[in-house]
Amino acid sequence: MVAQTRKEIEQDAGSCGIARTLWNMNNRPGAVALIQAGLAGRGIVRESSKVEKALESLFASTATLMVGAAQPASPEPDLLAFRRAEFNIIRNEVNDSERIPNLRVIPTAVPRDLTLWFTKVNLVERLRETRVFYGFDRLEQNTNPLTGMPEAAMRQLFRNPPAQPQDRWLPAVEVFGEGIYLELKEDRVRGYLNLTLIFCFTFYLTYTILMECINPLEMALSIR
Repeated sequence: MVAQTRKEIEQDAGSCGIARTLWNMNNRPGAVALIQAGLAGRGIVRESSKVEKALESLFASTATLMVGAAQPASPEPDLLAFRRAEFNIIRNEVNDSERIPNLRVIPTAVPRDLTLWFTKVNLVERLRETRVFYGFDRLEQNTNPLTGMPEAAMRQLFRNPPAQPQDRWLPAVEVFGEGIYLELKEDRVRGYLNLTLIFCFTFYLTYTILMECINPLEMALSIR
């Protein structure tokens, strides 16, 4: 039953991605309730305990990504994995104003003139971004700003950081907006990168040959 429930959950990529975010924020009840409501909307009734077990299996560190989601070719750091989770949400349809009021993504047809280069065009009609300020730099930029987070940010904000996680906070703002999501075809991107690499190599090789030819000429002119 857990495996079947997991397959049913994976079929709704948008809800699955948001549930993962809630899960990572230690809001398991919210993630379970979100998935249960989504399943109920498709005529599927599952107990909360079954849904929670399915989510535990789905969101385990060794679990694969949701069906149809872009998957990394190699293991990724935590920040990149978090960005990929966001990416897998916004590239799919999200249209549920009751359960997901701050995100609305509507897929549209790719214009005929752009099908050679683009594989997806989505209208992001509503998007909420939360920006959290975790510190600041002076004079020199920190090359690894996330090292030691969130403890490092807590030490900057509090003289004595609260011991309980629920008492800890950071200043943040919410930004609302809209936009267009464009997804390039990966084979076209790879082809462009390969051409760029070939061009750079050809330029370097030509430059090296020219310098080898020019230097002896300069020496000969200086002798004369």
